[in-house]
Parts: sequence; C-alpha cells; structure tokens
Amino acid sequence: MAEAEFDGNTVLLTAGAVLDLRAIYERICKHDRVAKANSMLAHFVALTDNLTQFPLTGFVVPELRDLGVTQYRELFFKPYRMLYRVTGTEIVIYLITDSRREMQSLLERRLFEA
Repeated sequence: MAEAEFDGNTVLLTAGAVLDLRAIYERICKHDRVAKANSMLAHFVALTDNLTQFPLTGFVVPELRDLGVTQYRELFFKPYRMLYRVTGTEIVIYLITDSRREMQSLLERRLFEA
C-alpha cells in the first residue's frame, strides 16, 4: 500500500488503487495532454489532503448501500469516483475509476474478492 500522513490521519492506497491511478494518468497522457494528467493528479492529491481533515465527507456508495454495506464511502472528481473506507485514523482508498463504468461487477471483484 502507498501511504501519506496528514493531520494525524493516514491515507493508504491499496495496490489496486495505485494501479487505477497510474492507468488513468497514462490514459490521459496518451489521449490528451500531460498537463491535463498532472492536473488530474493534483486534484486527486488535494482530495486526499481534504480527507485527512474531513474523512467522512464522502457519500456512502449507493451500489453497496443497497446491499446493506455502509462502511465504504466515495468522492467524485469528475469523471472519476474514489471509493474509500475510514478505520480509526486510517483512510484506505480501494478504487479509483471512471464513473461511467458499470460499477456493480467492478465493486464485487475489487472489494469482496480481496
């Protein structure tokens, strides 16, 4: 897991989330501009910085809430969704994906098979 600590809370990215972020960055570089990819990355970093101060700022993931699972939250940085879970002072980011993807099977693979 990748790790960063701010304001006493630690943000951790699972290996899957790191791969997600890398793939998004590379896709933007390839199909658009490096400057746009860097902007997306800066927005992601600002979002995680904000999470260290306000870890419950996100919404319960609706696809999971419908299954009775309420411990995972999400934040949007369009067009992406970042899914995370707060456990004490740790904020674990599990998934970063394009919000236009079909989420149900992706969530099942990433969260329930881990």
